[in-house]
Amino acid sequence: NNANTTLEYRKELALKAFEVTKNYDSAIHNYFAGGQVMPLRYG
Repeated sequence: NNANTTLEYRKELALKAFEVTKNYDSAIHNYFAGGQVMPLRYG
């Protein structure tokens, strides 16, 4: 397939990436807002 990806697959990957960054941003916000530390999961 010449290393091509479908639009649906790229959307799926984008969704996963934004989910990770959303969780990271939320953890940072919570830390500064109230000092709470949220465990982060990578992978």
